[in-house]
Amino acid sequence: MLYGASWCPNCAAAKQWMGSYGFRYQECDVEKSPACAAEFRSLGADGIPYLVVKGHHMKDGFDSDEFIAALSR
Repeated sequence: MLYGASWCPNCAAAKQWMGSYGFRYQECDVEKSPACAAEFRSLGADGIPYLVVKGHHMKDGFDSDEFIAALSR
C-alpha cells in the first residue's frame, strides 16, 4: 500500500520505480479520499510517501533497498 498524493514528486518516483520493475501496489490518495486520510492518520504517519510492504511500515519515505528487504521477509 502506498499512501500519497497526486502533487507529491517522491510518490511519483516511488510509483515509477515500482512500475518499472513490475511490482504491483495499491495506492491510497490521502488528499482525495477521506477514508485514505483516516487510515493514514491512524498509522501515526506524518509524511508521504508512506508505504506498508508485507506488514513493514516504511515511515521515512520510499527507499528501494528497504522495499526489497521488506519483500524478502
